[in-house]
Amino acid sequence: MSSVVSSDVMKSLARPINTLRASNKVQRRKALEQIRSETVARSPPLEKEDLQSIAVELHRNVLMCVSDESEKCREVALSIMKDFLVMIPNPAVLLASLLPVFVDRLGQQEVVEDSEEMRLAIVQMLSVIIDLAKEGLVQYLYDYITILKQTIKDAFAEVKKESCKCSSLLAKTIPAHFHQHSENLINPLLTQISHQHSKVRAAVIACLGDVIRYGNNKSVEDVISHFAQRVFDPIPAVRLTLTNVIGDWMLNLPDRYSFWHRMIPLLLSAVDDSQQEVASAAVDFWNRAGKQFEEENEQDLKDKLDFSIEMPAWYPEDVERPCIGCRVLIYRNFGKFIHGIQNDITDWVVETRIKTASLLYQCVLNVEDSVTQFLAKVFIALQKGALDEDKTVISYIEKSSELLGYFVNPESWSEILLPVLKSAQNHAGLMILANIVKGSQPDILKHYLDSIVATVSTDEVCRSFQQSRYLSSIQNVVLEICKNQVSDIEPYRQSFFNMSVTSMALALDSETAQRGQRCLEQIGHCLQIDVLQLYAVCTSPLLLKLSDKNCLMSSMSAEFLIFETLVLSAGPSIGVALSEIMQMLTLYLHPDKDPELRLKFLTVLCKLVLSANSTLDSQGGLSKHIVELVRNVLLPNLVWKAGRTNAATRTSSVTALWAILEGNFVNEDDMTSLSTEMIPCLTSMLDEDSTTARIIATKALGRVLSVASIDPDEIHKVVPELIKRLDDRENSVRLCVTKTFNALIDALPLKYDSALYRAHCDSLYEGLLVHLDDADKEIRDAVFEVLKRALRLCPEALKEAIDSVKFKHRTPVHCNELLDIIEKTVTTGDS
Repeated sequence: MSSVVSSDVMKSLARPINTLRASNKVQRRKALEQIRSETVARSPPLEKEDLQSIAVELHRNVLMCVSDESEKCREVALSIMKDFLVMIPNPAVLLASLLPVFVDRLGQQEVVEDSEEMRLAIVQMLSVIIDLAKEGLVQYLYDYITILKQTIKDAFAEVKKESCKCSSLLAKTIPAHFHQHSENLINPLLTQISHQHSKVRAAVIACLGDVIRYGNNKSVEDVISHFAQRVFDPIPAVRLTLTNVIGDWMLNLPDRYSFWHRMIPLLLSAVDDSQQEVASAAVDFWNRAGKQFEEENEQDLKDKLDFSIEMPAWYPEDVERPCIGCRVLIYRNFGKFIHGIQNDITDWVVETRIKTASLLYQCVLNVEDSVTQFLAKVFIALQKGALDEDKTVISYIEKSSELLGYFVNPESWSEILLPVLKSAQNHAGLMILANIVKGSQPDILKHYLDSIVATVSTDEVCRSFQQSRYLSSIQNVVLEICKNQVSDIEPYRQSFFNMSVTSMALALDSETAQRGQRCLEQIGHCLQIDVLQLYAVCTSPLLLKLSDKNCLMSSMSAEFLIFETLVLSAGPSIGVALSEIMQMLTLYLHPDKDPELRLKFLTVLCKLVLSANSTLDSQGGLSKHIVELVRNVLLPNLVWKAGRTNAATRTSSVTALWAILEGNFVNEDDMTSLSTEMIPCLTSMLDEDSTTARIIATKALGRVLSVASIDPDEIHKVVPELIKRLDDRENSVRLCVTKTFNALIDALPLKYDSALYRAHCDSLYEGLLVHLDDADKEIRDAVFEVLKRALRLCPEALKEAIDSVKFKHRTPVHCNELLDIIEKTVTTGDS
């Protein structure tokens, strides 16, 4: 019955079959549609055996139309062949004719099929054939490879993706035979791995995973560098596909033991992926791979499995400990890719550096105490990463360094790291040290603090650079040791104090300086004292240390900056170190020292003296050193020397002297003993170019005259200098001079011998009367007050002087007033 039906069908199709060779494409298409309606689309459908017989007889005629010039005819013909394959019981009988046609259409160097839809349909049909033929496809494997090598590189993205799916299906269906040909697909796939469409990239990666897993595993070496680039793919779906492929290899790749060192870095790089789905997949695959490794090597790992169940007593918080299989995998392979980490940690692309730093952290976390074996190489990578500007990279470097503190004995890391600190030209070593200390076990670390603190507190380390990151790293070392060894820092108090003050002194920004202050607060907290008490205890030793290096002190040296910061920050505590400060001031303010250095020291001294009650004299001891300070420090710096710097030095010196005099730190006896030295210096300062210097010198001179007991002969020597200053170009100076004249006159004895000193009186009155007719009313009034005060010295001389100049004055008002006062004075005296 079957043969009869199929024979009838074939007879009915004789005309359409002949029409397939017609020149008119419309006729050919109608013929194909008639064939389809009488066979695969027949209603009711034919029996499978009948359809099998018809397909065997008819398929060559239909296949001829797969190469038809009309796309519609090709499409209908391909559809008929696909239905034949799906509907007949033994589709393999058609493959010998079908696949060569496909090879002809798609497998040539220049693809013959110009329709994208047709190319896509053919590749989809190839996948259908794989599902149908399965093992029977072996003899056609070469044809498949020939076609897929071209379609993978097709210009149409959908064809690329379908080709990748077809390749994966082919690899999974006949892996034993596919193994021999898999390498032929690697290069075509790699050319598409960076395609602009993310779905194409994902399809290519998934395909490569299957092609290599079921094919020749040696191709891992060819693709791994391309996979490494896809770790940074901007599309999460691509990274997830890559993670799945690598994870699958870790679990199922037949030759995976040969490629652990290639696969582990890629999988661990995804553990900290920004997309949670990718990160979760990576963690899951990594844990499964570790567990599987344990099971496969149970005998070899028996001892570790038996004794590594309990969590270590000292282990990072909020971190899940990897299984023993993961730890052993990293231990056995870390040395094979640590050099790659060292190189990539300085890559010019920031994303690469971030992934590399993340990988380093994951490796250290997994290798645990076995990292000691790779410690020198790990330190190289950490030092390179610590120099990065990216905050994410720095964060991973800090966390990796902290893990070293948990896992490595200080004896091991100190032998490598401490020598590096002495020769380092950057902050990297100090940053690593601070974070290692942060993770170290206090009971163990305290035995190595002597060498650590001794190294870090040396001048070569503390004073090498002024960069903020370098100084911040020094501060972090202090802070972390204080936090780690809260109750055991007493022996290192002075060293930590010196380091903190040094960092404050060398700081180029306020934030770094404030961090230094926080270091001092932390030190005080550990010692259970406040910061002022800490200054009181530690200031003197640091000053003594600075004075030991006087030969190296200069205006630009770190030593001066430290001195300045120390004395200005110590507040009331500086009073306990007064002897040491005086020693340094005497030493560095010697006139033979560098002018710029002396100027800076004098600036600091002025600040201290101006607030002496809360600084130098906080302990009430300044008076004991005041004579020494004035005589040996300030007065020598008032001596005139050429140059602007020397002029500024003299101004600073006289300012400090005025602050001391104004603050009443010099008693009458000391003032009297110093007056013979101060008066000449101050009178010489009256001729300074600086208005400020002249004003302050005038005020200081008036203060000396007011307090000291001075011989009239010495006082008279000052008068000509003051008279000369009344001609000063600045009225502010002239007014100060009038006030000093008042002090000078008051300093002369009440029982003044006018007969003996008549010549001095005449000179004084003549000089003052010139300015009694000054153009400036304020000056005239001030001079008038001076003359009123000076009248007691010799009224007769003043009357004569007024009479001789009165007629020359433009406004004789003050002259008349003085004459009235003199007359009343004389009358009162006679009565």
